[in-house]
Amino acid sequence: MSNKKQVITIVLILIMIAMDAFIWSNSFAAGIVSNAQSDSIMNIIKPVVDPQNKVPVNIFSFLIRKTAHFTEFFLLGIEIMLVRITAKKPMIFTMLFIMLSAAVIDESIQIFSGRTDSVKDILLDFAGAVCGMAAVFIIYFIVSYIKKKRTRIKT
Repeated sequence: MSNKKQVITIVLILIMIAMDAFIWSNSFAAGIVSNAQSDSIMNIIKPVVDPQNKVPVNIFSFLIRKTAHFTEFFLLGIEIMLVRITAKKPMIFTMLFIMLSAAVIDESIQIFSGRTDSVKDILLDFAGAVCGMAAVFIIYFIVSYIKKKRTRIKT
């Protein structure tokens, strides 16, 4: 692997570590703090998405929290897939294990911060990571296909 790719891989790994730290720091927050964060986001989004106020606040707040779980791990899935592409190492099962472990750790931390842990949230986190990985894979496959097609046309 070239020095440039090594640097990119290291930077991506550092970004992944920072993302894990962000996710886990949110899990350390007390329930009151976490709910306040969700409510502040809800107060911004709800008037735009639900201007007639048809969705009850408790349901909308629940959806915000679950979307946050999915989105955090979606981004983490993108990051780990970019590491895989840059390093050019076939490590799919290792990546899946890392994503599942991160989700389990995330929920386990919540036990110590007085919040509830949930197997459903672990599955939601893991699904977000897998979707992020799949999105990068699909884009990478399409870009590779287009590059190969252009190369064939030029020769």
